[in-house]
Amino acid sequence: MGMETVSIHVLLGEDDYRVAEKAREILDHYVPPDQREFGLEIVDGRVSLAEEGARAIRQCVESLRTLGFFGNRKLVWLRDADFFRESPLGRTELVKAAVQDLTDTVKAGLPQDQTLMITAPKMDKRLAFTKACQAAKARFYDFSPPDRPKEALRQASVQLRQVLDKTGLRMTGAVEAAFLEKVGTETRQMVNEVEKLAVYLGDRHTVELKDLADVVCASREAPAWDLLDAVGARDLDKSLRLLRQLLFQSGKESPIGLIHFLAGRIQEWIVYRQALDRGWVRSDGGAKFKWGRVPETARRVLTEDLKKNPMAVHPFRAHMLAQQAAHYAMSELTEAYRAVVNACEQMVTGRAPAALTLELLLIRLLAPSPNGT
Repeated sequence: MGMETVSIHVLLGEDDYRVAEKAREILDHYVPPDQREFGLEIVDGRVSLAEEGARAIRQCVESLRTLGFFGNRKLVWLRDADFFRESPLGRTELVKAAVQDLTDTVKAGLPQDQTLMITAPKMDKRLAFTKACQAAKARFYDFSPPDRPKEALRQASVQLRQVLDKTGLRMTGAVEAAFLEKVGTETRQMVNEVEKLAVYLGDRHTVELKDLADVVCASREAPAWDLLDAVGARDLDKSLRLLRQLLFQSGKESPIGLIHFLAGRIQEWIVYRQALDRGWVRSDGGAKFKWGRVPETARRVLTEDLKKNPMAVHPFRAHMLAQQAAHYAMSELTEAYRAVVNACEQMVTGRAPAALTLELLLIRLLAPSPNGT
């Protein structure tokens, strides 16, 4: 079905960059830039009150029922509408009545040369409006991230390669995995960081791991990336320096948030330390660690019982976690986890300043023992 035969386009999902890219493509197809003064009407759906939501929807209906200037093509864009799903706003009688008007308009058929484009985080499939759009052969685009982490990472990897192609940059698989680990899977964040890399590298086109450390910022989803790696390397000086940067210079992180990230990483190290001790993860003869043969009973535990399946992660991340786990004995990791739990309890009860508690925890975990080990 060509775009010309579609009168309704519905763009769903919270990846605002990909939604904006597709919206721009649709807009360029229907209404060239020199015709947008009279051929485009944007209705802002970002509202918080029922009265505002009903007003926006009725403005959209009115525009759809009004022919374009001199009978030319017109596109009505209901942008960032968050009232087509189960929510306090969507359940109000004012909004439901307005959505019914829009539903009736869609059922009646849009006038010739009228196009409706809707961008929204989500849309309830059970709504009469959704069913009316489907009956009208609307085209739906879903930019929601996959529910399964493995699929979300695979999709992010595809997106990253597309972004790299536009800038002419190249990454090996290991660098790509490190980039996604640090930046996260949100497309706009990836674009911003790749553009920074392009400026930083100049005439050089191959991105190295060192470039990520020098230029790339960790996303909100991975704020403690560098700190956790420093702890994994048992580097006390670097760990304390990064901790102080996160807490006092950027001001974006809280001690309780950071200690939860640390607890999660220690749990991963415990799994990898066990795998190393049992020979399930081993060196490939060089400097790389990778998963080998695992007994079926253990495989079931790893793949079904754990929150994250360690055997499904990218080979670079598996190597990184095994390498970090190898710096600790199992007894040290179990003691470290108990220390983290105790420190978290101290923060929650307020028995000591949270930042100080976290600093003392790192010193306890990483400071060399009196015998030099």
